[in-house]
Amino acid sequence: MRILDPQDLDARRLGQHLAKGVHLLREYRTVYESYAPADARYLMLHKGHLMFVRPDENRFATADLIRAMTVSGTAPELRDRMRRLKEAGYDEVVVQITPDFETMIDD
Repeated sequence: MRILDPQDLDARRLGQHLAKGVHLLREYRTVYESYAPADARYLMLHKGHLMFVRPDENRFATADLIRAMTVSGTAPELRDRMRRLKEAGYDEVVVQITPDFETMIDD
């Protein structure tokens, strides 16, 4: 999985990308359905959110997924990503700062 670029939006490439995502989503759904109690699965779903990856989610936290679903990378990579988002029409970015990392915005 990787970040979709407008050039990737031909039917074959998009289909391949979506098929990988659907497979991953189905696998994750199996993990999610194992959370108990069933009527409060959201409690386990958000345990460790933005702080750590739980062992049962470790296999899903691949470098490709992190690159595709987060804004993470080197300074040049982040500048390029922000430029591409702006070119795509985005005009706002929201950053979640976790405790003890307040200086990340300066970095």
